[in-house]
Amino acid sequence: MNIEWRSQITDEETTFDFRALVERRLHRVLRFFPHRVTGVRVYLNDINGTRGGIDKQVRIQVSGSPFGNVVATATGPTLHSAAAEAVLKTGSAVHRALQRRRTRRIRAQRSSARSPIELGQVPDFWDEGAVAPGLESQAVAVGPHDAVRTA
Repeated sequence: MNIEWRSQITDEETTFDFRALVERRLHRVLRFFPHRVTGVRVYLNDINGTRGGIDKQVRIQVSGSPFGNVVATATGPTLHSAAAEAVLKTGSAVHRALQRRRTRRIRAQRSSARSPIELGQVPDFWDEGAVAPGLESQAVAVGPHDAVRTA
């Protein structure tokens, strides 16, 4: 898995160890979808700049063939806390996107396998008292208390 880094934060805060930690966590979270994930981008941003506060933002974008792009964003007082939260959100978002796709596929298969009657589509010849074409000469039951008569 290729991870692309985009950062607006100084290199002092985004050391090699920090990037290695985030990559390990991403590999651990996305290991269940190895053939589905095509690319990962990690964006690091300092929202308030030098003013301080809860202002470190990590945004992770995962690209995949069946689900398109999934984006998870987290903000925290440090890059480590924001990255940990963003990685967890990313795993959940990818899983949810794949689950949504699976559910749509199953629903489509079920609806195409149903007969028109199950779907509520009644044929035109099913009017009250009408007989299906080609069945005029066969026995027809009129009601539960009526005798069976043949035409």
